[in-house]
Amino acid sequence: MVKPQSFGGSEYNAWRRKTQFGLKSHQIFYTVLSNFSDTTEDISESQWLSDEDYCRDYLMNCLSDRLADTYSKFKAAKEIWDNLDAQFRKDDELSKSHVVDKFLNFKFREDMEITPQVIDLENLRSKINNENIGVTDIFLVGAIIYKLPAAWHSFKTKLYWKTGQMGLDELKRYIRIEDKNLARHNLELVKQQQSAANAVTQPEKFSKQTKSPKSEPPKLEVKKTIDKKKKKRKTKCYNCGKWGHWAADCRLPKKPNADTPQKDAHMLVGKPEPHNFIAMMTDGKTSASGNILTLKYVKFVPFLNKNLISISLLDKAGLCTFFMNSRVTLSVNSAYFGCTFLIDSCIG
Repeated sequence: MVKPQSFGGSEYNAWRRKTQFGLKSHQIFYTVLSNFSDTTEDISESQWLSDEDYCRDYLMNCLSDRLADTYSKFKAAKEIWDNLDAQFRKDDELSKSHVVDKFLNFKFREDMEITPQVIDLENLRSKINNENIGVTDIFLVGAIIYKLPAAWHSFKTKLYWKTGQMGLDELKRYIRIEDKNLARHNLELVKQQQSAANAVTQPEKFSKQTKSPKSEPPKLEVKKTIDKKKKKRKTKCYNCGKWGHWAADCRLPKKPNADTPQKDAHMLVGKPEPHNFIAMMTDGKTSASGNILTLKYVKFVPFLNKNLISISLLDKAGLCTFFMNSRVTLSVNSAYFGCTFLIDSCIG
C-alpha cells in the first residue's frame, strides 16, 4: 500500500481522505475514533494497543518533518487525529469561502502551456461546485476564453467569431492544438537564434609590414618630416594654382582634364515656347513626338553617367509632367506636347 504524500499544512481535507482510506485498508482506523474503553470492536486489549501503536506510527509517517516534530508529543493516535482536525480543518473550510475569488482572479501564464492551466481552472470549478455554487460548462468555456493571455489574441478572436455554442471538450482540443503549434514555432525561433549566434565570420587578412616605423631611429623621422614640410612649401596645386598642397588634397572642385571633350549643356530659363521643348538628354535624344526641349544653363559634370533635370523647374516654366506605367507625358497649357519612357528608372 502506497502511503499518501506528506502533509505540510495545505490541502488538509484531501490529505485526510487519502489517509483515512489507508487506515481503513489496514483495518486500524477504529483506533482514532475512540479509546479502548469506549470502542465497540470485539477485540482484546493487547490487539487494540498493537493496532493503536501501528496507527500512530502510520500518521507520523504521513506528516512532514516540521509537523512530525510538533505532534510527536502526543502518545495516542486519536490525540494526533483530533488535534490535526482542530488545527487545519477549520482553516481549510475558511479557505473554501474564498475559492470564488481564486476562480475569478485566475490568470493564464504565457511562459507555460495553457492545457495544464485549464485543468487547474477546472479543479477550482470542482471546488466551487462542492460548495453548492453551480458553475456550468458554458460559463467555464467563456471564462477560459476570456482569461487566455495576450499572445493568444488572434486565437481568441477566431473563437469569438464562432456562431455555434462550443463545448468544453471541443475548446480543450483546440487549445491543445494551438499549444503544439506555438511550441513548434518557438522551437524554430530558438534554432534560428542559435544558428545566427554560432555563425563564424572569416577574419580579415592584413598585409604584413616588412619594416616597423618604430624600428627606425627617431632622428631620421624628424629629418623626414622636415623634408616633407620643405617639399610641401615648394609644391604648387595644379587644381587651384595655390602653393602648399597637392592637387589630390585640394578642397576646391576638380577641374576637367584638357583631354576630356566638353559638351554643351543648357538649363531652361523663363517660359519657353512649345517649339523649344523636349530633349530630356543633352546628347540629342528626343521624345516620341519629335519635339525638342532646349535646356539652358545646366551644370556640366564630366563623369556623370545620367543626365538630370529638375521637374520643379519644368513646372515653373509651365510644363506639366505626368508619370504612369513607365511612361512620361509632357504637356503645355493642358495641351499634349510629347512623351518618353522610363528605362532603368531613368528617362530615355
